[in-house]
Amino acid sequence: MPKSLRDKVVASSNLLEHAHNLWLQIGVEFGIVCLIVFILIVINRIKVIFKDYTFNRGVFTSIVAWVIYSTSTGMEFNHKGVITG
Repeated sequence: MPKSLRDKVVASSNLLEHAHNLWLQIGVEFGIVCLIVFILIVINRIKVIFKDYTFNRGVFTSIVAWVIYSTSTGMEFNHKGVITG
């Protein structure tokens, strides 16, 4: 980048330390092997739920909501020390 352009660029004051997506964050921080293991765990849990769907219907709904939330925001583990429990 030319120095004349570099002097005019304003740097963001925001800290960019997470990927805004749980799946991407796991892949970037822990590698592709851990991402594949994580995906396999999620798929396994969904398979177990479908074996007895009438009994596990609430659990399935919770997992679907979590997958949608984590895919769209990725903010569930980035509380910066805030105690949420």
